[in-house]
Amino acid sequence: RDGAGARPRDQRDGHAREHREQRRAAAEAVGEAAEEEAAGRAADADRAEQQHGRRWRDAMIERVRHEVNERDEHAERADEAG
Repeated sequence: RDGAGARPRDQRDGHAREHREQRRAAAEAVGEAAEEEAAGRAADADRAEQQHGRRWRDAMIERVRHEVNERDEHAERADEAG
């Protein structure tokens, strides 16, 4: 023993090693959770971007459909008048 109430060196080393392993395991668990969360956010962002793209595409289709209908109506009116 190194003094009154002190633990033998090998016992202290083992105890310190145990704490290092616990800290390492905790840090790895936090890192894994952060990676999973980041991946989840990336997937959410991709999904939102796809939905935005789909809404934009649908809006463009409606616009073109409206323009075609307007053109057809104008052509019909011209045929009726002329």
